[in-house]
Amino acid sequence: MVTSSNKLAPLYPVIMEVPKDLQQLAGRTKVATLSRLAREALSISCQKGEWPITDLKKNEKGAPLSERGHYWSLSHKSQFVAGVAAPYPIGVDIEKLRPCSEALKRRIATQEEWQLGPEIEPNLLFFRFWTAKEAVLKAVGVGMSGLFHCRIAKIYDEHRLCLVYKNTTFRVAQIQFSGHLAAVITDNRPIYWTHLLKSI
Repeated sequence: MVTSSNKLAPLYPVIMEVPKDLQQLAGRTKVATLSRLAREALSISCQKGEWPITDLKKNEKGAPLSERGHYWSLSHKSQFVAGVAAPYPIGVDIEKLRPCSEALKRRIATQEEWQLGPEIEPNLLFFRFWTAKEAVLKAVGVGMSGLFHCRIAKIYDEHRLCLVYKNTTFRVAQIQFSGHLAAVITDNRPIYWTHLLKSI
C-alpha cells in the first residue's frame, strides 16, 4: 500500500482475479468477459471512493469520458482485471511479469531512463516503466502513440515513481502481486489497493 501524509481524498484501485474457467475463453468472448469483470472492479472503486459513475462513455479514440467531474480507467489481462475511479484524469494498468526482448526494452525507455534504476532487476524495471507509462498515457487519452513524449523522471522507491508527459508531471504508485505488476496515477493521494480473489 502506498500512502501520503496530505489530506486529499484517497484512491481505491481494485484488482480482481479472473475465475479459472473464464481464463480459458478466447476471442471476442474473452475480451467481452474481461471488460465486464473490469467494470465490476470499477464499480467497487466507485463505491469505496463515493464517486458515482454509471455511464461509461468513451470518445472517438476509445478514451474514457468523465462523468460529472469523475474519471475512470480499466485494465485487464487473462488472469486479472483492474478498475479505478478518481476526481481527476486517471489511468491504471496491469501487466504480467515475463521475459521481454532487448528491442522492446529500447522502445519503451531511453538509456537515460534505464540509468535511473541500475540496482533493479532489468525485467522488473521494464515493467515498472511500461505500466507507469501506460497509466499516464491512458490518463491523457493518447494511448501508446504518445510514448515518445512520456519519460520516467525519478524512481522514489519500490512502489512510487515520477513521470513527465509534455512538461506535465505525474506521480504513479505501483504494486506487485501474483506475478503481475499494477500501476495507477496518484496525484499525491493515499492509495488503498483492493485485491479480490474472485469476481462479485
